[in-house]
Amino acid sequence: MNREEETTPELNVLQKVKTFLGSVLVPLGIFVIAQLAAAAILSVFIPGPFDEGSQTGIGSQFVYVVFFELLALALAWFFVKWRKRGLDWLGLGAWPKPKDMLLVFPVAGVYIFVAVVSFYLVELLQTGIDLNQNQDVGFEAASSSTELLLAFLALVVVTPLTEEVLMRGFMFRNLNRTFGFVVAALVSASIFGLLHGQVNLFIDTFVLGLALAWLVNKTNSLWPAIGLHSLKNSIAFLYLFVF
Repeated sequence: MNREEETTPELNVLQKVKTFLGSVLVPLGIFVIAQLAAAAILSVFIPGPFDEGSQTGIGSQFVYVVFFELLALALAWFFVKWRKRGLDWLGLGAWPKPKDMLLVFPVAGVYIFVAVVSFYLVELLQTGIDLNQNQDVGFEAASSSTELLLAFLALVVVTPLTEEVLMRGFMFRNLNRTFGFVVAALVSASIFGLLHGQVNLFIDTFVLGLALAWLVNKTNSLWPAIGLHSLKNSIAFLYLFVF
């Protein structure tokens, strides 16, 4: 898809409001529906993380995560087909050029630098925010090689793909077509951060969301963003489970 095809005709205020709400609510709706459906379906067969007091094993948690993520991708695909769009609309059409994928590494460096500076400034301002609060990824009890492999597949392979399709493929790209890069990047990065549910994680994921949006805008492809997201999650995986 050419960049010219990414633009939309001038819209009136009502159309812009409708576009904004649709761009935000559709991916969030897919996320919520997929999560609730996965919980409802799988809770019949295995203990689920939504059951109060349940001790979900690593295998069960893996099934939940992967089923939910794949269901979200399926719903996203059905929505795209319903709108008579193709994978290009999400940025998943053609494979990116090698030079575009190589942008992942310098952008990762910029993201890490900005995130570290942001954490330092927040700490310097003595806001009282617990910057060391751990993230609940659902696989903290993983210990054996098999359990670690399942955690890796869920967190580093499946999750980045699904989150990028919804947050950058749906939300950012659609907002970008109508409102431009700045608005699209700020809105999608803010919602991406809020979905992680912790203030310290919001800082990190907001900066990451801006970097991911820049990559998508620069390359007109979702694949470099998926690559950066997977790289970031790989580093987090090593920190949580290896070192």
